[in-house]
Amino acid sequence: MWKVPCRPRQDNTWFVSYLDPIAIHSRARDRLPDGKTWSGQANFLHEVEFHFIPNDTQFGQQQYLHNTGQNGAVAGADIQVENAWDITTGKPEVVIAIIDTGVDIDHPELDFTKGKIFINPGESGSGRETNGIDDDGNGYIDDVNGWDFYSQDNNPRPGLIPEAGPAHGTGTAGIAAAQGNNSQGVAGVAYGCRILPIKISSDGGTNFPSDFNLGRAIRYAADYADVLSSSWGGAAQSDAVNSAIDYATTSGRNAKGAPPFFSSGNAKSWWVYRFPINAASGSYCLSFYFQVGPSGGGGPVALDNISLLAEDEYTYLEPFFPRVTFEGGIIPAGWSVLLGGGATRDWALWDGTVVPGESYIPDKQFHGTPSTWCLRAWQPGSPPPGSWAEFRSPYMTLNGLYWLRFAEFNNIFTPDAVYQVRLLDTQGQVVQTLGSMKQGAYNGNDDRVQYPAIYANSIAIGAITDNDRYPNYSRYWLTLNPAVTGLFCVGPSNEGWNDVTTLDIAGQNGQNGGNVRHYFGGTSSACPCVAGVGALILSKNSELTLQQLKDALKNGCEQVGDETYVDGKALHYGYGRANAYRSFTVIRSQT
Repeated sequence: MWKVPCRPRQDNTWFVSYLDPIAIHSRARDRLPDGKTWSGQANFLHEVEFHFIPNDTQFGQQQYLHNTGQNGAVAGADIQVENAWDITTGKPEVVIAIIDTGVDIDHPELDFTKGKIFINPGESGSGRETNGIDDDGNGYIDDVNGWDFYSQDNNPRPGLIPEAGPAHGTGTAGIAAAQGNNSQGVAGVAYGCRILPIKISSDGGTNFPSDFNLGRAIRYAADYADVLSSSWGGAAQSDAVNSAIDYATTSGRNAKGAPPFFSSGNAKSWWVYRFPINAASGSYCLSFYFQVGPSGGGGPVALDNISLLAEDEYTYLEPFFPRVTFEGGIIPAGWSVLLGGGATRDWALWDGTVVPGESYIPDKQFHGTPSTWCLRAWQPGSPPPGSWAEFRSPYMTLNGLYWLRFAEFNNIFTPDAVYQVRLLDTQGQVVQTLGSMKQGAYNGNDDRVQYPAIYANSIAIGAITDNDRYPNYSRYWLTLNPAVTGLFCVGPSNEGWNDVTTLDIAGQNGQNGGNVRHYFGGTSSACPCVAGVGALILSKNSELTLQQLKDALKNGCEQVGDETYVDGKALHYGYGRANAYRSFTVIRSQT
């Protein structure tokens, strides 16, 4: 029965080894050599989880990585990456292609001189980086750190314009693989992996290359990267792009297949805005002002979740400025509605009930956080031209920089209508116009997944908020069939109580004039988040085929949200929210 002699300890504990694999629980009354009975249990080996937390200064604001319920979010609504980091933070030989508006490869957290950016071995060393020769014969001269497929040169950096477009690619790169645990900024999902920057836009981030060159960009990515992340779309289907995606899935990673992640697209519906307030010391109120144009008409607009953030763009200033949610069908104390120009009703509470005779109303309520009521500005019939309504906050003492954050819906269909957010002094005069909403923002019920995400061999990624609810903007349904999901899965993003904190273009050339930005989101941020999970999976097992990687990602997803999953999928969530650590457990069972 005994394989080795029993070894007594001073505390009368004995270690016993068996020759056969019978469970130790069945031996609980076995007698030891000294004739005494014993009671025992198996000496199991335990898998300990350390839940590694990096020391990046703003990691606590990255709720998509580690959601502890910050600012009213739902704790655990994240990709559970800190558990996965106990196993791997990503390997440098695993490369993530960021096909976007360019990547700031001089950024301290994406520094090409410190190994964060892919280096083409065929164009590096012995002066080959700048010799003006296509040394590796791939058709691109001196493409040592990627390529610009819009300008056709070897500089994949973004334009140095302090706007959202140029910074978009640096933001997506930061989510996927910003250097982590370096006592600054943020951490990327797979922060041990490297980035291959591929630029596909003008410096302003507004113009894009031909389908032919988009196809070349995807093929280039598949030749050098293991994971492809593309937060763009919306054009018509293209054979050049389709064949490039096919090439990535069949020839990428030495014919094992490189996963092509694409964002599903942002529908024009509810959206969360934030505007800066620069106030000298004094008493002010906020004004949401809506005016029908001189030609009449204007379309509906609506508000929800109004809040005030501190200068850090993250801390809610409560109780100084309580959040305004309108729940219970109540306008908070101190807020008021003013009318003028012949308006008879405006800025009214609404709970989704269709009012007879009113056709232009938000067709869906705000969904990023649990919300039943909102405030809307519209009146039946034809409002008089020039009529206006204003929703005002109580007066408050301000001094310095603040950020106004709110959810907004609009379907302004006349160019001369006015919808502005203003800061007023005690005389009701406009001190600062904080921002203006644009005409024609809403596109009805067109929530179809955009191309190329909808293509059969793409991996379409939608978004989910920090409340584990789908955001109104996240496109989800399959072309021609709104009852069938077109999503593979979803990744955490904005429209809950927190926006996405990620990298900005470094220094004064960034959108916010710093190295980090706090206002990012949409399916653009969900896509690199899930792509980062894919890179972690390949860092753990680089021999997985594309199908095995997709299976690990799929089976690791958490079925969250407020919908029923049928055959493993839900309409707005696909297979669910990506979860890095759960995918790792799937890999263990597979291998």
